[in-house]
Amino acid sequence: MIRLFAGLGRDGAMRFIGEVERGAACGCSCPECGSPLVAKQGNEKDWHFAHESGQERPECEAGAINMLRRLAVEYLRGQPTLELPPFRERVMVRSPLRELSEEVVWPVSMAGALQWFDRPPKSSPVGRGQLETGGDLEIFMEIGDQVSRSHPPGQDAKASVVFWSTLPSASDLRQRLHAEQHLRRHGLFVWRSEEHTSELQSLITIS
Repeated sequence: MIRLFAGLGRDGAMRFIGEVERGAACGCSCPECGSPLVAKQGNEKDWHFAHESGQERPECEAGAINMLRRLAVEYLRGQPTLELPPFRERVMVRSPLRELSEEVVWPVSMAGALQWFDRPPKSSPVGRGQLETGGDLEIFMEIGDQVSRSHPPGQDAKASVVFWSTLPSASDLRQRLHAEQHLRRHGLFVWRSEEHTSELQSLITIS
């Protein structure tokens, strides 16, 4: 579990631990409970924010991951276009004489503007758009050691893709620039589980 690397400034913007003054002079509050924070910038431990009262609340433990998800969404929203990976499926080709397995690849592109959601729950999509072939697409967000491909489809969308990145190091979380560079290097889109392959194929196959 990573420590809280960013707090909210008085204007509601994200403030990184290496970009504020030390101690209570940082002027930041907890993104989960709104309590005042202090910036811990010592020489021995990783720099992080802590509650000014010294009482770390259980509901605030997930604050760092939530802030990373928020940063990743801001990063995606700043991109001129989203480059989605091609959809790959292995199909069986049967004939009276033999059976062959072949990988089929469909290119996938977005059409029009994306709709982004502010601070959605972890299990909910962070964005929604439309594929060039006319199908709806939901975008999920995951930060961690591995990506889950089992997100269920929403009521109005059948195709889902996950933007996934590994956790940045503590040194990369001192400044926004370094955190965004980590997302740029390690973030990637992953199509969800193959159990919905036929639904996704019908949405992205070019007729």
